[in-house]
Amino acid sequence: MLDLRLPVGVQRSGARWHREGTGTLMSTDLPGDAGSTNTRLVLPGETEDPRTLRPPPGWGDDKLTDFHTQAIRNSFASYVQMRHPAVQTLIDIDALFHKAGENLRNPPDFLGAMLLLRSHSAYRAATRLAMSGEAPETFPLLRACLEYALYAVHINRHPPQGENPGHGEIWVRRHDNDDALRRARRTFQHVAVMDTLRAADARLADQITALY
Repeated sequence: MLDLRLPVGVQRSGARWHREGTGTLMSTDLPGDAGSTNTRLVLPGETEDPRTLRPPPGWGDDKLTDFHTQAIRNSFASYVQMRHPAVQTLIDIDALFHKAGENLRNPPDFLGAMLLLRSHSAYRAATRLAMSGEAPETFPLLRACLEYALYAVHINRHPPQGENPGHGEIWVRRHDNDDALRRARRTFQHVAVMDTLRAADARLADQITALY
């Protein structure tokens, strides 16, 4: 049986384990465990040792799950061998996302808040690929990370005015019909979105252009 042991410094988020009435082992997150869900499935054979994760029976017997095992091992290797500065930079950026997300309290711009979370989600998915050694595959995810943030700025800077529904309404209703979709595509063209950002922060627009 594979025994994936976390390297020094890697810790699972705080959780206490219990067995549900159905016999399924579940994990209930401790209060204050930021960014976590309410419950997580514990793999069969998992022990109380937070540094040991045992895959379920059959895991690794096929090409796909074996690939995922190698990706996990590569992630551990990246953490150990590339912690400074590469992995630490990813951790620091993630912390900034968390700081922004944790300070959202009844935001007046709901769509902007939602797009912030989507941007963070795309970023995290990209870091998983990057740390597992799949760097080229991160490109579309990092592009999506930037686009979510750009759309948030574009919507925020064009609120409803009079009979103009605002860009947020155009975005939300983009799938109502073909005309709505065409309107959304015109409104959210990359050049238009970048013009909005440049008007707000020219230096940041130059940085985004370089990264995009």
